[in-house]
Amino acid sequence: METIRRAIEEVGGVDGVLGFSQGGAAAAMVASLLEDGREDAFSSSTSTSPSETSFTYPTSWSKMQKDLPQPPLKFAISYSGFYAPDATYAPFYEPKIKTRFLHVIGSLDSVVEEERSQGLVERCEDKVKVVHPGGHFVPVGKEYAGVLVGFLRDVLGREDKEEEEGVEDMNVPF
Repeated sequence: METIRRAIEEVGGVDGVLGFSQGGAAAAMVASLLEDGREDAFSSSTSTSPSETSFTYPTSWSKMQKDLPQPPLKFAISYSGFYAPDATYAPFYEPKIKTRFLHVIGSLDSVVEEERSQGLVERCEDKVKVVHPGGHFVPVGKEYAGVLVGFLRDVLGREDKEEEEGVEDMNVPF
């Protein structure tokens, strides 16, 4: 998490995060850490047994939020992402993640159990879930690029929707 924090600082802050598989799980954690009031969830979290170690909210993230300043994210995107079910990770998900979240999940994913992918979806408040008919990969067809572009346009508040260009017209290396 410190490597991610340093990367955010180096670029002067970010609007959103995107991750695949473990990166999707990390994207959810980053979105969570940057939400208003999340620090309270970490301080009120208690372990259920002596063998469990609760996380504390990283002070370096608090410092970054104030110094940059880095506001809560506008969006997070997860491809084949999942949540960490162990109770020690609960402060990342309780209360639910409020950041706008796009979840793209493969219906034939044999690497990440459906329960864990769906678990991440359920731990987000403001979410869009898209299921593609494949496995553990990022789908690259036009329809899935269109879903991504549409989500980002919606999140980033593009007002000129009448003049939207199609994915084929965009100068983006998909």
